[in-house]
Amino acid sequence: MSLVLISTSRSLSTWSSAVGLQHSWGFFNGIRKHVQKMNLLAGFAWKNAAIILSLGNMIMGLFSIFCSFNRKPNSACWLLLISFLFSLASGPVARQLGIYSNFGTKINDFAEYTSFGFATALLLMLDGTLSGILAIFYVLAVFYRLCWYSFEIPFAYQGLPCSYASSLLVSTFLLTNGNKLILFGLAVLMMSFMVDKRFYPNDKTLESQFWKKVVFTLGAMMLWHSLYMTPLYFLIWSSSYIFFPGIWGKKVIWPPAPEPANPPESASAFTE
Repeated sequence: MSLVLISTSRSLSTWSSAVGLQHSWGFFNGIRKHVQKMNLLAGFAWKNAAIILSLGNMIMGLFSIFCSFNRKPNSACWLLLISFLFSLASGPVARQLGIYSNFGTKINDFAEYTSFGFATALLLMLDGTLSGILAIFYVLAVFYRLCWYSFEIPFAYQGLPCSYASSLLVSTFLLTNGNKLILFGLAVLMMSFMVDKRFYPNDKTLESQFWKKVVFTLGAMMLWHSLYMTPLYFLIWSSSYIFFPGIWGKKVIWPPAPEPANPPESASAFTE
């Protein structure tokens, strides 16, 4: 009888050990699969970081449209300032990662049109026929700018980037409580800058001088805390680029001057 009990206890202990090992192995196997999934997700997010930023820009624009329809223009303005930061970050991220695609370009253009075209124009439609017509023309100006002036010219944009025009209008709206006269005047001025063929430097906010990165970081921090001075900060930021583009980059001359047909005598003597 005692031998039977001993053998039974041994078999039970062996079975419990096997079950415990099986549970432990299943637990660690589950952790391993979870880590693999997280690594795949992180890799996907890293490869598509620029597209994710463009989608964030678009989502903020869509929420801004929703706020405008619900008579909450101040909330719509704050969302558009977030879109402005997303727009500035998407280009440098794409260039740093070296990932370019037609899909990403189309997503970015559509996000720009949604946030800085339609959503920004809704801030002009306060009431009346005049503001409605102005909003329509503003959307057309943004559409024209995105369609015809998105050429790959080195270090430059042809026509004022609609993101800076939107930042200027949004900041003015917040600072003036939506003053119609000031907003309408600035909207007409921004439309003329967007459809004009003058060149604006590629600011490269996150890729060049340290002070530009500080400007971007301070803007993000001020938006995070929703400070009272935030609209003034973004107004100065966008105005400096629009009216004094030389601060943000070199003056662009396009097309470049043709090389002389006959080289100077010193050059010919040197080559000989």
